[in-house]
Amino acid sequence: MAGSPLRRTSDQVEEVGRRTCLLVALLSLPVAIGIAVGSHDDAAGEAQRYASSVHSAEAVTLEDSSRPAMAPPIAGTYVKAQWTAPDGDRREDTVEVPPGTPAGERVSIWQTDTGELREAPPARTQLVFDAIFLALGIMLLTAAGAFLAYRMLRLGLDRWRLHEWDREWEDFEARQRRQS
Repeated sequence: MAGSPLRRTSDQVEEVGRRTCLLVALLSLPVAIGIAVGSHDDAAGEAQRYASSVHSAEAVTLEDSSRPAMAPPIAGTYVKAQWTAPDGDRREDTVEVPPGTPAGERVSIWQTDTGELREAPPARTQLVFDAIFLALGIMLLTAAGAFLAYRMLRLGLDRWRLHEWDREWEDFEARQRRQS
């Protein structure tokens, strides 16, 4: 902070604000990683508990699925399918299948011990990507908040500088009038 003796106090405050903004942005990295790791651990535990309550099974489609002309490549369609529940009962319901799946095709489903359909447990990669996106989001929001605070500080300092500039010009003009 040494620098020129001609530096105004507002310049020094601005420098402190700039360094603080940079420090906050840099410190957001380990904080975001810590939060993301904790979130991932919680989500992985929850996914493991959920996975222990559902079971994979095969169902047979009872109808052809349509192939929409303008569907995204990851979109699925829904058709009626039939499967055997763990208690031996035959079940029938609507399941999601890839577009163009013909009737009689075997597809994987997830069911409870009573044979009710459930979503598949989240994949490990999905949990990792969720944690990464959480960390990135925290870092970006923190950096954006720090930058916004710095810009607001600069705005206030610039307004103060302009006010001081105007006041000094008024004093100068008053002295000039008195001298003439």
